[in-house]
This record gives sequence, structure tokens and C-alpha cells, in this order.
Amino acid sequence: MHKYHIADILTSIEFLMAAAIIALTISSEDAGWVLIAFAVGELCDAFDGICARRWHYPNDGKRRFWRIHAALIDQISDIVLGLAVLAYLVIVKYSDSLLLLSLVILVTAISIQFMVNDMERKGDQETADRLVLFRRHLYIAGLAFVGLLLIYLASWPLLVKEIITGLGVITGIVLWIVKADRRTQNHTPL
Repeated sequence: MHKYHIADILTSIEFLMAAAIIALTISSEDAGWVLIAFAVGELCDAFDGICARRWHYPNDGKRRFWRIHAALIDQISDIVLGLAVLAYLVIVKYSDSLLLLSLVILVTAISIQFMVNDMERKGDQETADRLVLFRRHLYIAGLAFVGLLLIYLASWPLLVKEIITGLGVITGIVLWIVKADRRTQNHTPL
């Protein structure tokens, strides 16, 4: 295996974790297992772009469709993982408030994307870039919320939940620093 395959493997694992969450939803498993699958998927998402930018595919004339559409495939894997965990929360841990929150998040994300597309079509790239960065900040807040929700829905002892929360905060801070370019630039090179 070459280093340039690592990004593709990480994205594939993210898809696998979404499938695992769907399986956990069907079997109504404890939120702790969903949290583990979600965390693995999100960590793969956090590092697949870094790996793709660091270890490029060689210019050997081979056509690799997944590299041509890498950004789109990455966005799809994010959406699939997010929808899988939202499905778990709504179906297994059903409550009207979770269903409402899920719908608000989904409508907000779709609305922002439509606004971005409209701004780009009108040639207002600066506003489109600001909207994309705003959406990324909402995404980060959503990840934190879903992670905390899954931690405290799990059947683990309180001390374990507190330790995992602390580790999540530390991981979040490290990623906030490492991925500073994603918080400040819309177009990061792939």
C-alpha cells in the first residue's frame, strides 16, 4: 500500500462507520456503540483531507475517478455519517425534540448550501466563502452537540462519561488548531 491510498481508506472507513450505525439502529443498540462508530468515522473525516493534501497521487496517467471527485465523495461520506447518527437518535432514542432538532439542522444545512450556490452563480464568491465558513462552524458545533448527546445517552458510568467528554474536548482543541485552514479558508488545496 502506498501512502497516497491512506486518504481513500479513511473515507471508506467513514462510509463503513455509517453502515455500522445503521446496523446499530436496526438492532436498537446502546448509544455507547453508536458513539464509538461515530467517533471513528469523524476522526477518519478529520484526517482524510490532511492525508490527501500531504500524500498526492502520482501523475502516472492512470485515471482514478475517486480522486477526480474526492471533494464530492468526502462531502457525501460526511452527510451519510451525519444522517446515520441522526437516524439513530430519532429512531432509537425517539423524542419530539430530537426530531425537531434534526429537521432544523437538515433544513439549515440545505438552505445554506442553496445560498452558497446562488452566491457563486451570481459571482459573489466572497459571500459564498463566508457562508461556507459559517456552515463549517455550525458543523463543528453540531458534532460537539451530537457527541455529548451520545456520551450522556450511553449506559456507561458517569465517571467514564466524564473522562470521554474530557478526551473529546482535548481532541476537539487539537483538531481546531491543526485544521485552522479549514476554519479560515473556503478553498483548501486537495
